[in-house]
Amino acid sequence: MIGSIRWNIGLGVSGFVLTFVLSAGNNFLGLTLLRSMYSFIIVFALGFLIRWILGTVAKLPSQRERMESAGPSDEEHRGQNIDLVTPADEHSLNPKPLHSLDPSGEEKKFSPLNPPKLAHMDRPTPEDLAKAVRHMSEGEGR
Repeated sequence: MIGSIRWNIGLGVSGFVLTFVLSAGNNFLGLTLLRSMYSFIIVFALGFLIRWILGTVAKLPSQRERMESAGPSDEEHRGQNIDLVTPADEHSLNPKPLHSLDPSGEEKKFSPLNPPKLAHMDRPTPEDLAKAVRHMSEGEGR
């Protein structure tokens, strides 16, 4: 078979539209749609028949056969194939190791961050509380 199913769909849609346009003025909408659908199915099937006849009986080469017989050409096949190769060397994938060495030559082990603890006052004086309130109220006014 030559061509693709897109030809059949295109022919079927054109038969549908042509039948709908010619039948819309003389018939009800339901009858027009029914006849247009029949036209789509008939023209779609006739497209398959014509493609089969041209492909087998007339011995016309399909697009795939024409491309294979033409041989490889850089201009025609450029951008159709992608050759991807994954490097086998693990170091080329990750140039920086996850662990590093100390200046002494030993490996560092993972240790979570230890942030300093916040200052805590057991019994604040009224002056300290007033400073804190002034400091907080200055920040909100901005």
